Amino acid sequence: MKNKLINLFAFTIAFLFIVSCSSNEEDVSSQIKESEYLWYFSGKLNGESFIYGQKVNESMVTYEIGTTNTQPSTCVYSSDNGFSYNSGIYPSFDDTLPTMDIEFNRMHICSDGEQSDLFNSLFDEKSYDFAINNNDVDKNAGKIGLYYYSSANSTYGYTTYNGDQTGSSFKVTSSTQYEGSSLGRVLEGEFDAVFYNENDLSDKIEINEGHFKIIVTP
Repeated sequence: MKNKLINLFAFTIAFLFIVSCSSNEEDVSSQIKESEYLWYFSGKLNGESFIYGQKVNESMVTYEIGTTNTQPSTCVYSSDNGFSYNSGIYPSFDDTLPTMDIEFNRMHICSDGEQSDLFNSLFDEKSYDFAINNNDVDKNAGKIGLYYYSSANSTYGYTTYNGDQTGSSFKVTSSTQYEGSSLGRVLEGEFDAVFYNENDLSDKIEINEGHFKIIVTP
C-alpha cells in the first residue's frame, strides 16, 4: 500500500536535539521509552519488544508521518460517499525499516457537512471496533484497520482486515489539537491485534501491548 508522505521536517527539526545520547549497549527494555519519541508504534511482535518512530533527540529524521486520505472531490459524485483517514510512520531514507499505519474508515459522509467543520471532532477518546472486510464500506463505518510491513520496500504486508479479531482491542486514549495545523489531531492509544498476511491468511502475526502516537490531518 502506497502512502503520501507529509513534509513534517520543519516540525521534526524544531524538536530535535543536536546531540544524541543513545548508546549501542542499551538493552531492549531501556530503549522502549515512549516519552522520548515524537511519534511511534511500539509493542510486542510475537513476543519480541519493538519501537519504531522518531526520537526527540535524534539529529536526523529517521521516521516521518505519512497519510492517505479521501479527497473532498469525492462528494461531487455522491453525497453518500464517505471520508476515511489513514496515518502511519514511514522511514525517511532507509527502506529496510518497518512501517505501520492506522486506517480510520468512513468517519463521516459528504452530507454530514464540510470536512473542515467536522474533522477536529471525529477522533474521540474511546475504543474502536475492527473493520473485518476492507471492501464493505458501509459495515466499516467508524471502524479501524491496522497495517504492518516488515520493511517499507516489502511486496506484501500484514493487516487486521479479513481475519478473526476475537479478543483484539483498539483504543484512542488521547486526542489533542495538532499545533502544526488548524486541522489536525495528535492521537495516542493502545491496541492488541492479530495481523494477517495480505496474500495468505494462514500466515499471521500478533502484536500485543501495542501503543502508538501519530498525527492525523485531512
